[in-house]
Amino acid sequence: RRGAGQPTISRHETIHCRTWRFSRARARGIVSSMTAIELYSHPLSGHAHRVRLFLSLLGLECRRIDVDLMKGAHKQPEFLRLNAFGQVPVLELA
Repeated sequence: RRGAGQPTISRHETIHCRTWRFSRARARGIVSSMTAIELYSHPLSGHAHRVRLFLSLLGLECRRIDVDLMKGAHKQPEFLRLNAFGQVPVLELA
């Protein structure tokens, strides 16, 4: 909750701030454009779409791995090792 006199932060400024931090991390060598990024997602997931969009704005390539939610692939032990809550999207840096 913001007090009186404190500026509000727009959604655009938040995205810009995150992009700037990611760009600084890339410049420092923490994340490089050569880092393999794997995105576990479902084609109808709005959150996964946002991640794909953000990665494209950053100019980063990712390998998409579709998780079949209807067959319960998100509840399998292999996927639960990636995300204990069994939710998509999941980003994995390889």
